[in-house]
Amino acid sequence: MSRADRAEGLGANWPQLAAYIREMAEEESEIHGDDGEAD
Repeated sequence: MSRADRAEGLGANWPQLAAYIREMAEEESEIHGDDGEAD
């Protein structure tokens, strides 16, 4: 698989991935009770 093909695949999955990451970050901040900044 070429680099371009891989980037295209990532682009297709990016919105889903971004939503997943945002969800994880929200859960993390709830668990730790922080203000959402990375530690």
